[in-house]
Amino acid sequence: MSREGQEALLGEVWYGPETLGPLGDLRPRGASDLCVPPARPGVRRGIVEGRATPSPLGRQRCVAYALALVTNRPAVARQDVVWREAATVGFSVRLDDGALVVVNAGRLRFDVDRQRAYYAPRAQVSEYLPAGLGIRIAGEPDFIPFDRALEDVLRPSDRVELVGAVEVHEDRRTPRAWRRDPVPTVLMPVGVPLIRRLD
Repeated sequence: MSREGQEALLGEVWYGPETLGPLGDLRPRGASDLCVPPARPGVRRGIVEGRATPSPLGRQRCVAYALALVTNRPAVARQDVVWREAATVGFSVRLDDGALVVVNAGRLRFDVDRQRAYYAPRAQVSEYLPAGLGIRIAGEPDFIPFDRALEDVLRPSDRVELVGAVEVHEDRRTPRAWRRDPVPTVLMPVGVPLIRRLD
């Protein structure tokens, strides 16, 4: 593939419409430096509840996963993460005060803990990346120069911290016994939720 062809493919993938991951979530473009909390942080602690499904790489039972592609090449001076994403199939957090926060399926901010992470070889990860970004062509530079991947998961019964604002929404999962009964409500995060696992 020529240099122009590589740039065209990279431009199509990087600036094109977002693609769907294996859990039906929108995949982000690129790796951000850090998970920065929202401007008005509110910290709530509780226990994760939900139905677990297999994670994309390690096939571990989880409600959410975080994936980081890392490199050990000397040209990367500041940090070794070149791609970062996290997603969930949806779960709830039962807060310490008894309230319930529902996190819908989709994107999530959840950092990989290298001490607990599953390390996956490059060949296994290449099949997971969108639009052939993990394919190696002899004599050509890699689109994403990574050497291995780290996958961390969030399981039911994990104790977590939910950072950010939440709003009250109608709970459509809970049926009302009578039409005039009060509408059941749940809390939902505003924007993309930031989750921190507590050890």
